[in-house]
Amino acid sequence: MKRMLGLSFCVGSTILFWGSICVAEDRASIESLRTSYKQTDGFSLDFRDKETLTRSKDGATASTKRVIVVRKDGNRWSVLSKETGDAWLLPKSVERSTCQELIMDGSQGISIRAQSGKNYRGKRYSNAEMVPLPAEANEMSLVGSIDGSPPYQQLNPQDYLEVSQFILGYVDPWTFLPDVLAGATKAEGVSVQIPNSLVVEKVGPKGKVTAWLDTQNGFLPRRVEHQRKQGDILGENDILGQIPAQKPGRIWPAAKLIATDLVIDRIEIEKLGDRPITTNFRTRFKYKYIDGQELLVSNEVAGSNLGKSGRAAFSPTIVIPDGTHVQVDSTPQINYVWRGGQIEPEVTPGILGRFEAGIRRGGSSRRPTVIGLVVVTALILGVIGFAWRRRNK
Repeated sequence: MKRMLGLSFCVGSTILFWGSICVAEDRASIESLRTSYKQTDGFSLDFRDKETLTRSKDGATASTKRVIVVRKDGNRWSVLSKETGDAWLLPKSVERSTCQELIMDGSQGISIRAQSGKNYRGKRYSNAEMVPLPAEANEMSLVGSIDGSPPYQQLNPQDYLEVSQFILGYVDPWTFLPDVLAGATKAEGVSVQIPNSLVVEKVGPKGKVTAWLDTQNGFLPRRVEHQRKQGDILGENDILGQIPAQKPGRIWPAAKLIATDLVIDRIEIEKLGDRPITTNFRTRFKYKYIDGQELLVSNEVAGSNLGKSGRAAFSPTIVIPDGTHVQVDSTPQINYVWRGGQIEPEVTPGILGRFEAGIRRGGSSRRPTVIGLVVVTALILGVIGFAWRRRNK
């Protein structure tokens, strides 16, 4: 009996020992993955992204094509994005050309955006590479601060990368892979086998995530699967709290979302010196709705021209003329202009000048309000004047 107890104790201790080793190994792999994504070494990479939306109900499709040029050097970023098509809000792909550029240094960044309606006169382009850069910026915003104070809004280069943000470790805009895999354990019985991969999984508030991590390339993923269901978080809310499309008949179903299923595969990794970087991949993001409809968003992303970034690459490609109005997020109540290669407070003399500046700062959405106030003021003054004249008759 004592021998049996002693044997059981030894076997149990051995299982616990090896279990502890496996947990420690999994934890180390996640930290290695985090380190791979947090490297600050500079690089440059060009992406071509074809995005296609397919609705299961009737097979309707829409698509967008993008070209994204990325330059990174420590905390300095340069992102130039050109796209053609609009697959997200319209019932079919409408050729609309958009150009957007971000120049970022730490918490300060300049964002320049131009669309086809103003810059390209509605001309259609079948290839995003054909979209011309505007001759000069017609609008610009500074995100961050210009005096060293804490920024009003944190600037994230990933917001400008679209699905290419996967190179930074984001499987979607709200999910950083090392964070969602924290505490992951080795997955058992997976059907997909990839050489030199450690397969881990984690079930948490954001759903179930399974990742095939390359043990020979900084534990970067070779495949990712991510499932969400009712009760899981998408963005900042429960998946059921997502607002459905407001009008039926568009490419997005006008129904409640109940589940999502994401697969990232066909991942290719290249090395820049000793540093592995994800270059090519495919994503398939399936949205499932309460009425049985499904919408598949698929992206084919191909990277090229991987190399070192030079400091010259961090100058704006789009010309910013002197006098261009600048919206500064940290001080939205102050008007600024771009002059002599820097941002300066705008000097606007007189009441009329301040009125015009208020319209310009608020944009077209504020004009009806300003005009309404003027009309109401005029009516009140008219009534007062009419009453005064009658009283003095």
